[in-house]
Amino acid sequence: MARSKISLNIMSWHKDGLTERVLNAMLCRSVVLSDWSLALEENFANGKDLLLFSLNQIGRLPGMIKDLLEDEARLGTISRNGFEKAFANHQWKNRAERFLEVLRNRL
Repeated sequence: MARSKISLNIMSWHKDGLTERVLNAMLCRSVVLSDWSLALEENFANGKDLLLFSLNQIGRLPGMIKDLLEDEARLGTISRNGFEKAFANHQWKNRAERFLEVLRNRL
């Protein structure tokens, strides 16, 4: 992932979830190109932090990839935005802090 400009992701069984694979790709500064999931839509801006596609229109993928690879500025912007958002909000330390917050509120 660290040497990839684009990381292709398919949300096979968790359409309402977020996988570590997506976050790792962002933290490696790779642009995530994924099919839609509710969590991706809620946590990231399509076209700004990552790129989403519909499995019903999977034939559009080659063109999306070609266009992205031809636009280095856009590729760099999405890569930076995804990295910054994942780094700020989606590291293991963020999950631990949230867990402790929930635990404190229950005690």
